[in-house]
Amino acid sequence: MPSGNGTEKIVLSYGNRQTFRYRCEDIHIPGFTALALPVRRSEWWLNGGPSAHFYVERQATAADPPQYPWNTRTPAVNRLRELLGHFNIEIPVASPQLRPGRNHFALAIEGDDGQRADLEAEFSWDPKAVGLPLDLSDLSKTASIQDIGQVVDGLWDLDKGRNAILTRAPVGHDALLLLGGQHESQEATYKVVFSAPLDGVFVGLSDFFVRHDEQLPNLGIKPGYSSAGLATVTADGVAQCWAAMGDNTWDKEWSWVRKSSPAFVSLAAGVVYAVRHQVIFDGQAILARFRIWPAGRPEPKRWLRSIDTASLSPELPGPMAASFGLFQYHGNPTQWSNIKVRPIQANISAKDIAPSHPLVEGWRRARFRASLLSQRARRKVRTLAGFRAGS
Repeated sequence: MPSGNGTEKIVLSYGNRQTFRYRCEDIHIPGFTALALPVRRSEWWLNGGPSAHFYVERQATAADPPQYPWNTRTPAVNRLRELLGHFNIEIPVASPQLRPGRNHFALAIEGDDGQRADLEAEFSWDPKAVGLPLDLSDLSKTASIQDIGQVVDGLWDLDKGRNAILTRAPVGHDALLLLGGQHESQEATYKVVFSAPLDGVFVGLSDFFVRHDEQLPNLGIKPGYSSAGLATVTADGVAQCWAAMGDNTWDKEWSWVRKSSPAFVSLAAGVVYAVRHQVIFDGQAILARFRIWPAGRPEPKRWLRSIDTASLSPELPGPMAASFGLFQYHGNPTQWSNIKVRPIQANISAKDIAPSHPLVEGWRRARFRASLLSQRARRKVRTLAGFRAGS
């Protein structure tokens, strides 16, 4: 067990007294160490139980094989990508040491130069799942982001002045904040605003998150990502819908990823957009879909993009339930507000999963490519204009 010395070398992102409620399979405690990298040892203890190893992100070296997904060079893949010295401790909610109410938590790290540091903290745990419906339209009385959600990846903040939730700059990879608990068919609606300059990979939007998946038992972090329906938009306006089990793992025969064809949506920084995002569980199949449009205008009748698992092999694992959360992957901070999540009763119809006619799909792809090229050309013109104005 740690001795309680050297705490200035270890910082927990949300302090030494935290609050958690059941939203997914793990409690997540992000933090940072200033000790020399790569660390020699990193362990945590819960309520005096046995120690467990946790991973601290390090600098990739020439010795690291290029085996990891998404062109990453460390085994955390996207979860701690380029965040040297950062960690994300995962405490399973099924841990026999975890108890309702107050829990004592400790960790110890030894740097590459032999210097050691440890820290003791506590958190409260409520094993009761977050129910639906969920209304987060008024955040004025919310004291902490942990009062309404669980920070799974990245860092998140409340902005009471704007009655909004924001990602914290610099926005990392796979920033995820869970708001709801595990449920089956459900629908989320919210408002979203993108920051200027509008750049990054996925500037939003949201996910029906299932779990993180383990690659190796002693790795100290779960790199895999499972989703029942992830809705994304890029800074260029490319919209897609995804579903996956074990994405970001490697050499796993059971893993799979499905994504929709892209659609183009015109986006601008500072504009308020409305979003409707659904997931439907129907037997062994799931259907996820979403649409986004300028707030104040009529809601479109057609879904922008959808993804389903109707043709997925029954031999492969599939999501059984999911938790609604907010998602971003790199870029400038995005803000979400007026968030509401409710259970829905729905079935997947043949029309929902019917493929588009080849001619219709070809026309959509041609229109998408033309819109994307036009958007990129406008961005280049604005960039050149700004460069000339500043020169």
